[in-house]
Amino acid sequence: MINWMTKEDIRWMPPLRKEEHGWLIVEGENWLITKWHHYDDFGQTIETVDAKHHDGRSDQFYSLDEGQSWHTELP
Repeated sequence: MINWMTKEDIRWMPPLRKEEHGWLIVEGENWLITKWHHYDDFGQTIETVDAKHHDGRSDQFYSLDEGQSWHTELP
């Protein structure tokens, strides 16, 4: 079961260059954002980002509050 009441240690760090999306800091490790998808429909927004770790792992992260908090799973 997904527990959205528990805050995960994930935060966004802005990009250094205009053409980049920035990074997510996940439990102290930097993940480079490779794709950023924004959906807005009838007042509900969702941010979905694809991110890659320097060791080759990749994952998706989600925000339902315009990037204020990030999660590894959707409810």
